[in-house]
Amino acid sequence: MPEKKTIWVITAEPVPPPTKTTRTGISSKAPLPAGVQIDVDKLQASMQAFLDNVREIVGVGVEDVGPFRLTEISLSATISADGELKLLGAGVGMGLSGGLNFVLTRKES
Repeated sequence: MPEKKTIWVITAEPVPPPTKTTRTGISSKAPLPAGVQIDVDKLQASMQAFLDNVREIVGVGVEDVGPFRLTEISLSATISADGELKLLGAGVGMGLSGGLNFVLTRKES
């Protein structure tokens, strides 16, 4: 039986490190990034569902916005620890250094 493929994802939810006491008696408790292994098939299904939902949202047929033409839409998403893709709202993406960026460009007709 073939081994399941997984991929490591570093999530935004920190994991508390074990308490460590130094010689001065000060304990170090800086949070560590959380790393989880996610099944590739599960992540692929999650991405497909996310893109299907995005297709429904942007497929409303808006082409002209006043004197301008809508030709490109940019979205940012993140992957949760359970492999779910989530759209990043306003102001959230500024502090994140990873994630997924999707740029949808209108097909030329």
